[in-house]
Amino acid sequence: MTLEQIFILNNIQINNDQLEKLKIYKKLLLEWNKKINLISKKAEQEIDYLHFIDSAKPINLLPNKSPVIDLGSGAGFPGIVLKILKPETPITLCETKTKKINFLQKSIETLNLENIVVFNPAVTKTEKKFEILVCRAFGDLKKIIKEAGRYLIKNGTIAAYKGKANTIKQEIQKISHDVSIVPYTIKNENEEIERNLVEITFDFN
Repeated sequence: MTLEQIFILNNIQINNDQLEKLKIYKKLLLEWNKKINLISKKAEQEIDYLHFIDSAKPINLLPNKSPVIDLGSGAGFPGIVLKILKPETPITLCETKTKKINFLQKSIETLNLENIVVFNPAVTKTEKKFEILVCRAFGDLKKIIKEAGRYLIKNGTIAAYKGKANTIKQEIQKISHDVSIVPYTIKNENEEIERNLVEITFDFN
């Protein structure tokens, strides 16, 4: 299936310019992955589903133009994908590893993305200025909540990309905050993969 067909299958709207940017991003990712470990070798064969669609699927749950920080951005998931699909949204990619920071900066430059920056909290003082924090494959909810307090404004929202519901329930038992779980699926030609977006909104101050 083409990338466009995959987005159609998953009911995600995308235009030609956005498709082209994703193709360029994919090519750059594969080139850099030969030199540094951005994604697993297995995941290279499933970038369209495991990374692009997963990053994009909850996009309608995120309000337009609200400042977003992508915690532990890594190879740019979900932050760069969200920026391509929501160009009006200010996004900060939070990453501490130098090689990944270099890749993120190169991606932003190559894709000609605007109003998106890379931030290294290890060298720059953090500020509580973001309304939304997204994260994917960062850690359990307890760890995410601890880190989120450094970045979110009062009553800010965590949107954590997670896997199966049973695993999430175990993580919820370790925290004291109210959560909202929004299920979604990643569709490919042969199966539907269970995913969930965990939203947590509370006063960090």
